[in-house]
Amino acid sequence: SRNLEDNLTLRRFQQFVAVAEEKQFLRAAKRLNMAQPPLSNAIQSLEEELGVQLFIRNSRSVELSDAGVAFLAEIRLALSQVDFAKTVANRIAQGFLGHLKIASIFSSSVSLIPEILPQFRNKFPDINLELQVMPGDEQCTAISEGIVDIGFLRKDQLNLTTFDSEKLTFEPLWMDRMIVALPKNHCLTKSKKLNLLQLKDESFILPLSRRGRNSTASVFHSQILNACKESGFMPKILQEAPLRSMISLVSGELGIALLPGPLKKLGWPGITFKTLSDDSPFLQLEFGMAWLKKNQSPFLPGIINLARKTKLTS
Repeated sequence: SRNLEDNLTLRRFQQFVAVAEEKQFLRAAKRLNMAQPPLSNAIQSLEEELGVQLFIRNSRSVELSDAGVAFLAEIRLALSQVDFAKTVANRIAQGFLGHLKIASIFSSSVSLIPEILPQFRNKFPDINLELQVMPGDEQCTAISEGIVDIGFLRKDQLNLTTFDSEKLTFEPLWMDRMIVALPKNHCLTKSKKLNLLQLKDESFILPLSRRGRNSTASVFHSQILNACKESGFMPKILQEAPLRSMISLVSGELGIALLPGPLKKLGWPGITFKTLSDDSPFLQLEFGMAWLKKNQSPFLPGIINLARKTKLTS
């Protein structure tokens, strides 16, 4: 029957993944609680059906071929979607409409979040999404305590005092670069090409070096200082401020600021955003997402997969 055929196909996919991960038929057979010969036959049958060699075999082990590597990535995604679909169907059948709580830093809320939330809403219209803008160094605690299901933040914002890699997962999504925010009437807004050294005489508004008495020092703050030092000067610091206050201070023509690249999408009144030509690693910022490994929300994989697939342009 059709159901039996589908079950056999799913079983063969699971067998393929086991062999790929164990790199040996005997270990894979033990993991699957089956004998080795039927497993070998199943994999050979799968290769014949596909018309490609998935494994390179030798006397002691097996390695994935190039085709096998590509096939493994797609099969893992397919199996995760099958598991996710089963869970969602069961929850919906039980009358559980669904709820997903998301935290995002300000810069991700104007870049990644507007890209993925409409897609998620179209795919899962009955799930209630709760979004709150939350500082990155507070998100790890909120995730650990179940206040939010997933957080979007910069890697430098991982609060080392609360981030436990055994309990939490952080997955990088994309790299971006800092930009400089200038008052709209600043003479440098007319420069076609701008580098850090041209800013050496400016008054800098920096992010807070510490958010609170017990918080870790801001890596973002340190990166700015190191980037300036690498360019041959130390910035004249007018004051330190939270991110949104930094933008307001620049708009008020009190100084300039280096900010995360996604903020240029804002089109803030009174500010001109300019890219920097410097190729310094200190100007790079890594954005990603974090979640609790034991989180059993059936909707968490959906938002994770959408975030992975979303390509942002600088």
